[in-house]
Order: sequence, then structure tokens, then C-alpha cells
Amino acid sequence: MNKFIVIAMIGLGGCVAVQTDEEKEISDRTPIVTDLESATFERVAGPAVKESVFDVGPAGSFYSAYVGSPTVDYDGKVFRMWFVGAAESDDPSVPYGYLEQIGLATSADGLKWVVENEGRPVLSPGPDGSADAKSLSHPYVLRTGGRFMMWYGAIDGTIAGDLGLTPSHVRVERICVATSHDGIHWRRLDCPGLPCGDEGNLSFDQDTGTYIATLKEGEIGPYGRSIGLATSMDFEHWTHPELVFHADERDQELNREVIAARLDDRSLTQPVYNVPEEYFVDVYNMGVFRYEGLFVGLPAFFHHTGDVDENSDGFHLVQLTSSR
Repeated sequence: MNKFIVIAMIGLGGCVAVQTDEEKEISDRTPIVTDLESATFERVAGPAVKESVFDVGPAGSFYSAYVGSPTVDYDGKVFRMWFVGAAESDDPSVPYGYLEQIGLATSADGLKWVVENEGRPVLSPGPDGSADAKSLSHPYVLRTGGRFMMWYGAIDGTIAGDLGLTPSHVRVERICVATSHDGIHWRRLDCPGLPCGDEGNLSFDQDTGTYIATLKEGEIGPYGRSIGLATSMDFEHWTHPELVFHADERDQELNREVIAARLDDRSLTQPVYNVPEEYFVDVYNMGVFRYEGLFVGLPAFFHHTGDVDENSDGFHLVQLTSSR
């Protein structure tokens, strides 16, 4: 029997959800896309704060402020989770005032985690002038050919305002790559970064040997943030990002119903700002992977409930899309 397992960082800690046996029984056959459409999940209580499975570290650690963006590999015995850890920085050129680095934690059961490398990050900022001189974020790790490959968001201190874009305070990321044989010691590959906002997702299509990058782009879609697609056959030369997914007029219409349902459910965290004339929905990010002859996408729609200076209040909901 197969189970779908989701590990998500919520707030300052990480949580685990598994599909329940009672609500979804899957036989020994290979699961199909309809299994994903009908799958339901329940949270599993962890040993950390508020029943999370992973929390911030002690004062002085590289992850003392917050943790997030987990990417997990399971080899049948050990779960390896690479994550972003942040600590306050007094460097004014570090966006948002928090230095982000990438750490590794391991677990035998997905619930109790131990930070490896003696509590130090496994990938830290590069030298001045490099693409990742000011922070690293949003790792995605893939095991392939006896090694680990990590795509990550490289942050050099550039913000949108430097490029004449809005919101002006949002940091700019480029996707870079590193390789490792043990998940701890990483070697950066010398290849140009991919342009994106502060979110990008990577996957590998084993059927065609294609590397797939889905990038958050703010200027190419008709309704705010949208998804651009870049591909590569050799991991070094990439196609120019092209628009492949965005919110449409129907999403804007449904957005009011979605927000109303959120406001009616007091068991969910409520937006601080609720300004109906500022309601809007766009696509924050989208992971893509091949599944039984289809490409499955998991777009996170951001439901904007009000403006906050140059930022936004609102919430995310993950949807399901597919393409041949």
C-alpha cells in the first residue's frame, strides 16, 4: 500500500501530514492522478513546539529566527531534510534583515529530527559579488546518478526596486545549483542563474532526461505573479522562461467566494486586513513533476485580502493542474 506524505513548514515550525488509510485505500498498483485528486490528509502531531516536527534553533545558531522551505529525500532507511534557516543580520545589504542559509536534518521516522554537520549549515553564502553572496533560500534536492543535486535561490542583495519593478522591497533570486555525494559537502556548479522572483521549483523528467524549472515571474502574466517555464537537457544551458500558467478572469470571480469561505471558518487563521475593493488572486509558485504520462502541477494561489504598505495580506491555497 502506498501513502502520500507531505512535510510543510508552517510559521516557525515544520509539520507532517499523511494520507489516512481509512479515507483512501490504495492497492499495490501504481497510483494514478485521480488518487492525488481524491487524497485527503490529516496532520500528525510532532514532538516540537505546537506539535510541529521541527523548530528554530538556540540563540546564536544559523536557524535561530525561523526555518522553512523543506525538501526531503528518503532512501528507505533515513529521511534527509534540507531546510532554510535564518538568523538576524546587521548587514543592511541582506534583504529583510535575516541571513538565510541551508541546513540538513535527518530522521528515522519523519517526526524526530537531528541537525547534522554539528549544527552548522551545509551551504552558506558565497564570496562578495557572487550570485549567493547575501543568502540562500528555497532548496530543492534530487537524488540522481549516485549523487544529490540541489537547486536553490541565490540572493545577492538585489531588490525589485533596483530593477524598476514593484513591490520595490521584494528581493530578487536567481536559481543556482550545487552537487554533493553525502548531502553535507556541496560543490557549486559554474552555470548562469535562472531569473525568477523569490520562488522557484525544480524537477527532473527521467523519461526524457529533461530538467524542468518553474519560475515565479511578476511581469509576464495578465494577472500579477505567474509561472514561467525553462528547461535544460544538460543542466547548464537553459531555454528562456516562457509563460505557462497564470490566474485568469474566472479565478478573480471565484476569489471572492474563496475569501468569504475563509472568513466564515473561524478555525482557520484570519487575515489581518480585509479590504474587499483590494481583493485579488495570483499564482505564488508551482511545483511540477511527471506522473503516469502527465505533468502534474501544484500551483499555490495567493488570495490577496488587502494592501499593507508595499506588501500584501492574504493566504495561500494549493490547487491541482495537469498537462500532457
